[in-house]
Amino acid sequence: MIKIDDLELDNSAHKVVRGDHTIKLTPASFTILEVLMRASPNVVSREDLESALWGDDAPNSNTLKAHIYYLRKSLEQAPGVKLLHTIAGKGWVLKPE
Repeated sequence: MIKIDDLELDNSAHKVVRGDHTIKLTPASFTILEVLMRASPNVVSREDLESALWGDDAPNSNTLKAHIYYLRKSLEQAPGVKLLHTIAGKGWVLKPE
C-alpha cells in the first residue's frame, strides 16, 4: 500500500481510494499513478512514464498526455487538495499543493 495525503493505492488489490471515494482507473492510468506515487515528491519524466507503460516501444503521439489527463480528472472527482502537477519541460509530480 502506498499513501500520499488522502490518496491510497493498493497494488495487490489493484485499488485506488481517495478519502472515502474509490477511484476506478484504466490499467495505464493505474501504472502511471503507481510510478508517480513511488517517486513522490520527485518529478517523473515523460521518458520514465513511457518506459513504465510501453518499454522501448512507446507510441509517437500524445497518448501519454491523454492518460495523464484522464488520471488528473479521475483524481479530482474526489474531494481533496490537488495532487497531480505538471512541471513544464520536466514531467509530472504527485504531491499535495
